[in-house]
Parts: sequence; structure tokens; C-alpha cells
Amino acid sequence: MWIDSGAFKNVHQLGMEIHETDNLANVRRLVESFKKLSALGFRLISYDPNICVPRKSSKSHVKFAEVVFMKHVGRPTNFCA
Repeated sequence: MWIDSGAFKNVHQLGMEIHETDNLANVRRLVESFKKLSALGFRLISYDPNICVPRKSSKSHVKFAEVVFMKHVGRPTNFCA
């Protein structure tokens, strides 16, 4: 996996768009990826729901979001443990 490759050694900020999925295996992979990013010192600094994708109802949640992680300098705290 790209997180395990050492590719993030010189990366200090990472942005991505995440999409909702009903596939449990994909959800688990996403959670595992976030845990690995946390272990590398990355912390979520921004969450921006993408309101361009309509909700099914006013009570449903947003299906897409942009997230930004920044590498914590110093001794990181593992919030995913």
C-alpha cells in the first residue's frame, strides 16, 4: 500500500476527496488508511462537506467531503488508538 511505501516521508500536508460507500470492505480500508496516516503523524485539520452533490433528504448526511491532513511536528498524539 502507498502509505507503507515510505512515500510520505517528505509530505507535510495531504488533501483528498472522500466518497460515501455501502461496501463495508471499502469503509474498513478507509479507516485503516486514516489510522496509518495518524501513526505517521498526520492530523485532520479540515473537513469540508461537498454540497454540490444533493442529499436524498434534509435529514440525510453529505455523501462527499474534502478532507485535509497535516503532519504534526513534534511528539504526535495518537487519536485513533
